[in-house]
Amino acid sequence: MIHLPPSVRVILQQLEQNGFAAYAVGGCIRNSLLGLPVHDWDLTTSATPEEMTACFAGERLLPTGIRHGTMTLLRDGIPYEITTFRRESGYIDHRRPDRVDFVRDLREDLLRRDFTANAMACDSTGRLSDPFGGQNDLRLHILRCVGDAETRLKEDALRILRALRFAACYDLTPEPQTEKALFALCDTLAAVSRERVLQELRRMLCGKSAGEITSRFFPVLRAAVPGLMHEPPHLPSDFPNDESLRFAWLFSGHTASEAESFLHALRAENRLRRQVTATVSLLPQVPDASLPVLRRQLAEYGETALRGALRLSALCGQDSADAQTALDHLLENETCFSVRDLALSGADLLALGFRGTAIGETQRQLLEAVFSGRCVNTRESLLEEIPHLPPSFKTLT
Repeated sequence: MIHLPPSVRVILQQLEQNGFAAYAVGGCIRNSLLGLPVHDWDLTTSATPEEMTACFAGERLLPTGIRHGTMTLLRDGIPYEITTFRRESGYIDHRRPDRVDFVRDLREDLLRRDFTANAMACDSTGRLSDPFGGQNDLRLHILRCVGDAETRLKEDALRILRALRFAACYDLTPEPQTEKALFALCDTLAAVSRERVLQELRRMLCGKSAGEITSRFFPVLRAAVPGLMHEPPHLPSDFPNDESLRFAWLFSGHTASEAESFLHALRAENRLRRQVTATVSLLPQVPDASLPVLRRQLAEYGETALRGALRLSALCGQDSADAQTALDHLLENETCFSVRDLALSGADLLALGFRGTAIGETQRQLLEAVFSGRCVNTRESLLEEIPHLPPSFKTLT
């Protein structure tokens, strides 16, 4: 039995009372069986969009995907997607069906779905419909396509990456025929938009079995990210579950420029690109436990990227323990890692007679003096250091 939220149960009952079959379906059922949070309850029914409109007369029912039979019911500000049972055919472009036909049979609707774990439904009483053995596959930690694996994956190439994501996130192992099809059809990933590839990779890489799945299916990932050549090192279970660090791990055998190119091709946002490339840029430089070096790295790349690079260097067999300890000590005892942190501000230098670019250049030289240990970050020490700076940085008016 599946425990349904009262709001979902009421919607299903309303459809049933009007003479239609109605079920919660797909990922919400999978997550319920796994004891995981359910964020969206997708519903399916034998009612056509026109029949749904009559059933929910007077309510906000939006035709969000009416071509495929999907209507969105808004209740108390919460959207509920309700889709008519359907059959799909065609898939010439390896992504979308060329033809959609509405049907009245739940089993026929479940037959078109990707994996047995997603091909389960339950009615308003919580009774489970599981014609393809999805519940048992979940119990055995098996990922299995519905019907013939090659047929399912040929229909929609995105399912290849969804398979890796489900395997990584739910600790599932693709059964032999599904695994064979994943390798055989990975070239069809070229038909998937780069944005969708990125979306699946983000979730897959943060899955608890991401390391194992990446290693086992690296040729598939190379097809998803053209140019990706070097398999990353073994990923331990306690590695931080941070998105940017996981991408840096995936690209750790490549240069920062290559990592930037991969993320640019995947249409990643600037924030992720900056974080990942900063960490990958640091990899050739760490681990170095000397304080001047660590100060400069913190100033240029930031704490997150530096800590990530040290963790990754350890995965690659380098001893980064001393650098980690030195970094901890540095952050506990020092606060000056940029010109903004200097005890002598730009306004102070202006009052001393510095003008124009000489102000910024002097600040950078003072910061370097702090990094190298020639002075400390106090107003008095910085003022004493100014006469020792190169003459070009002391241009007064």
